[in-house]
Amino acid sequence: LNVIDDDKYEKGTLITIKRNFSENSELTDAIRRSLYSRLGEDIEFAIISITAEKNGKKVQPDGKVRISFDYSRVVDGEPVDDLLFFSCDANGKLTKLNVTDDKQNKLKIFELNDDEYYVIALALNGDNQSTEVVLGDVNGDGEVNNKDVVALFRYVSASGKLENPDAADVNSDGEINNKDVVALFRMVSKVR
Repeated sequence: LNVIDDDKYEKGTLITIKRNFSENSELTDAIRRSLYSRLGEDIEFAIISITAEKNGKKVQPDGKVRISFDYSRVVDGEPVDDLLFFSCDANGKLTKLNVTDDKQNKLKIFELNDDEYYVIALALNGDNQSTEVVLGDVNGDGEVNNKDVVALFRYVSASGKLENPDAADVNSDGEINNKDVVALFRMVSKVR
C-alpha cells in the first residue's frame, strides 16, 4: 500500500501502514464473521491498519487521501485483480469502499475515511477469481427487481436463504438487515 496524497497531512506527520492479524482477536473474529456472511467461507483477507500521528496524537488530513494497492501480486500462483476493499470500525463493522481501478499500472485506489482499519478480501472459487456481484441481486438471477426485495425481506425475517449474500448489504453498512430491505425497495422503485 502506498499513500498517494501524503501532502494532505501537516509536515512532520508519521503515516504508519501495517498488517494486523493477532493484535485484536475480537476485531479479527468480527471481521471474519462479517466477510463470511457476505462472501462465504472460501476467502482470503488481510486487515490493514493505517494511522497518522504528529507529536504522538492522531491527526486527520486536510482533504481526501488516496491509497494505492498494487494488485499484480499473486495468490497461489494465479494473478489477482478482483479484490474487495472495506473500511472497518473498532467493532468490526465493515463498509465497502469505492475503488478506482488503474489497469495500466495494476493499482486499486481508494480513499481513506476516519476508520483506522481496512480490509482487503478475495472471494475464491475454483479458479481463484472473485465473482462479480451486482448490488441488490440477492437471488443471483442477474437482475435487480421485486424478487430480490422479497428474497431479502424473507432472509432478514429469518425465513429465507440468500443465494448472493454479498449483494445484500445494499446500504454498505456492513450488516444485512431491514435497512437494506428498505434501500433495495427504494432502488427497485426508484424512490429516494
